[in-house]
Amino acid sequence: MRIGLLVNDGCFASGVAALLDVLGTADAVRADVDPSIPAIETIPAGPKRTVRLGSGLTVRTQRTLTELDDFDVVVVPAMGTMTGPATEAALDSRTGRSVVRALRSVDRSSNAPWAPKSRPARRSAAFQRFAGCCGSRGWSVCWEVKPVRAR
Repeated sequence: MRIGLLVNDGCFASGVAALLDVLGTADAVRADVDPSIPAIETIPAGPKRTVRLGSGLTVRTQRTLTELDDFDVVVVPAMGTMTGPATEAALDSRTGRSVVRALRSVDRSSNAPWAPKSRPARRSAAFQRFAGCCGSRGWSVCWEVKPVRAR
């Protein structure tokens, strides 16, 4: 299974680290659990080659936003924003818009039956929901797991 981990400047470092650790561990033990489980490969992707996470840690990406189509799954960690308005501003930034476009492109290229082909506004609204629009709660720890292609 090829998993694209779409990281962006400011996203939660603990979320990125947790995903890398959990998926790496799953791959390491999968043959002992069930030899028929395919290898799990996690590949960081992003809008630029080096991304600075919210804590200041950096991640070197191996793919750009235009190279997501061959992943089985694309995972987008929470953005690191703390309020709804901050999340909206992040989504409206140049980089935020490029991430949204990349995810829409994956939807359009997908043969998955659930992929909304005719309602781009719905995809945008879904992206905003998972990205952390949480109003006055003051936190944003949400995930989106998006199949890229039908099996």
